[in-house]
Amino acid sequence: MSRTKEFIRAEVLQAALDTFMEKGFAATSIQDLVNATKINRQSLYNEFGDKRQLYIKALESFADIMKEEARGVLEAQEPARMVLEKYKNRIKARFEVTDAAKGCMIISSIMGSTHADPDVKAVIDNLLEKKLILLAGVIARGQQAGELPTKHKPIAIAQNIHSCIVGMSVMARGGAQPEQLIAILEVAFEGLV
Repeated sequence: MSRTKEFIRAEVLQAALDTFMEKGFAATSIQDLVNATKINRQSLYNEFGDKRQLYIKALESFADIMKEEARGVLEAQEPARMVLEKYKNRIKARFEVTDAAKGCMIISSIMGSTHADPDVKAVIDNLLEKKLILLAGVIARGQQAGELPTKHKPIAIAQNIHSCIVGMSVMARGGAQPEQLIAILEVAFEGLV
């Protein structure tokens, strides 16, 4: 695929992603996707398949971005506390923007009608596993260096932080204010940063 076609494909996937996040899978019509992507119906089908296939491709694209963002922060060769502080601040910045927190494709997929789809579940499980492994790795490194408390296993701490972030996303979709969400985040990282 040419560079221009790749760029256009990325734009189309982003437009589809935005539409699915705004409306959810079930409420998004093919016409909504045609309008959002500015591509005619047949071209959309030819390039991406049906609505479900486009949803999965948009979800995969979003998951790839999320994995790269997490890697960019969590693989930094800095003291673990510093890495965790940067990770917390990145999450905090996302929740300080009211609309951004409400638009998490992963949460939309978990809470929506696609949660039982095995392909959707595989994309979500892969993303969550990768992020947990990265986060647990930083925590383990910090524990080994004596920077972080060792009362709990790194994976348990990572799962706790991750559960808080998922819960915050659900709360944001329900209308929680950024201040409430940031307070939860601060407690989740207490003793780590």
